[in-house]
Amino acid sequence: MKRVIVLLVVALILCQIAFVLIMARTDNLTFLDLMIGYSFDTFKTQLDMYLDSNNTPYVRLFYLVDTIFPIAYGSLLGILLYLYTKPRVIGLAFLTVGFDYIENGLILMSYQIGPRELFYTLLSIVTIFKFILLSISIMMIIIYYRQRRHYA
Repeated sequence: MKRVIVLLVVALILCQIAFVLIMARTDNLTFLDLMIGYSFDTFKTQLDMYLDSNNTPYVRLFYLVDTIFPIAYGSLLGILLYLYTKPRVIGLAFLTVGFDYIENGLILMSYQIGPRELFYTLLSIVTIFKFILLSISIMMIIIYYRQRRHYA
């Protein structure tokens, strides 16, 4: 189990390095996945920047890496939830990853079709739920881990 955890941590670190390198190659481009609480104008501006021919290869590469990233963090989150909390809570990891993929799908649909108010609204809701579920999962791991150490 330790090897799997180490492998997942290495995968997460490599994804994070890739994200940083990709963002360093683009001017003022912030990926919508990494933002929360933005306006419709910001949404439109970011999509316009995605379509800029200088940014397009980096946008595609970012979302390619972002296909792997949720699997890695979701697996790690699932293992930690299983090890340190009640096994039935592992569903939080799947829900978080599911919301991440829905978010990516909405962004890519917006990228293909163009900015729409509906996509913006759905994307805002999905992103908030993703971060809430991720936060709850991490807090549960910390709380249950501390309780186990206290009673051990």
